[in-house]
Amino acid sequence: MKIKITILLFFLCYSIFSQTEEKYPIVFVHGMLGSGDTWVKPVQQFINQGYPEHYLDVLDWNTLSPQRNSSSSQLDSIINQLIQLTGKPKVNLVGHSAGGGLVSNYILSDSIAEKVNKFVLAGSYLQQISKVPTLNLYSEDDLIVKGSDIDGVENVKLQGLDHYEIATDSLAFAEMFRFFHKENPRPFPIPEATKKVTISGKVLVMGENSVPENTMLSIYPFNPKTGKRLQKEPLSKQAISKDGRWQALEVNSKSHLEFVIAPESGKAIHYFREPFTVSNPLVYLRTLPTSGMAAMLFSGLPVNNEESVLVIFSANKATISGRDFLSVNEFELTTPELTPAQTTTIAHFVYDDKNDKTSTGNAIPIFGMMPFINGVDVLLEVKNPIKLKYQNRAMTLPALPASKSILVAVFE
Repeated sequence: MKIKITILLFFLCYSIFSQTEEKYPIVFVHGMLGSGDTWVKPVQQFINQGYPEHYLDVLDWNTLSPQRNSSSSQLDSIINQLIQLTGKPKVNLVGHSAGGGLVSNYILSDSIAEKVNKFVLAGSYLQQISKVPTLNLYSEDDLIVKGSDIDGVENVKLQGLDHYEIATDSLAFAEMFRFFHKENPRPFPIPEATKKVTISGKVLVMGENSVPENTMLSIYPFNPKTGKRLQKEPLSKQAISKDGRWQALEVNSKSHLEFVIAPESGKAIHYFREPFTVSNPLVYLRTLPTSGMAAMLFSGLPVNNEESVLVIFSANKATISGRDFLSVNEFELTTPELTPAQTTTIAHFVYDDKNDKTSTGNAIPIFGMMPFINGVDVLLEVKNPIKLKYQNRAMTLPALPASKSILVAVFE
């Protein structure tokens, strides 16, 4: 009996080892205004297919800078580190939107192409075909990049996905896996419920993906029906490292969590998140830029003690009128005027425009300058908690004064 068990364990270990040997590490590259957390779902799905976690990495690059050389150098450094860490001679690359453009130009060099096994271009344009085998993923429902078949590469048209979903949806993942391995991903059972999960991530400046200096992070559980914290002391309080990372923390899988980013100067950012039901190494928290065009966009945010500023972030797809539902204090944000499919809105800034103490529910014009975000004129008085509804879920937030805080609600 012992011999049979030993043989079984040997073949099991051999099978796992063999599967790992057949896999190349993957680097994921986000698009405009994005960060590494774009790739939460694909990373989790590749792990479910047997990829070691250290085989998967993301590039956090400055999408607001016209100079792309430094970003290409960052990408090259990550690739070299993965090759050294895993012992593999090459990596696979996945680039979404502007990230696809960054990667497609990067691999044109023969010396670079030798380090790349395959490349997935997701919701992006290809200016020139390289020597690297390429998969072009596109959707006719992507109204940002109107993709089509590209001669000389493999093409897959996905059905019903918006621009952001081409990076995050399980249909896109299945095509990535099939392209890398010439077989379908195996069905993965729904994981059993667990009381504890582990989370970790980064704190970065929105769009720039630089690291804010001397920043502290505190994490609290809160009651989603009242917005109030469930305890005075944080579950964790820690300084953010020089590369933006915050240390892993084990949390209750049923707890709503408030993440408070306290920079050395300026407002604190309070993130409110639904429970993490599975472990997540890509929990990103952003501060607002303090210079450049993006900073000008946010310069009109209120700074008084009587009202709040709220940002609502949809983590895996755009919020589109007719398909989705989102409201703040009974003001619907998913109207044809505010969230048409063409705008592919992912982040909504909600506050009293013009400081006139009234709520019109109209779009705030200045946000038309940037893609994927909008502004809505709704007065959020600090005397009343903020009630959110997204699809069929609800969350209540504390109405903290705009002079000291910005609130961010995240929905998966």
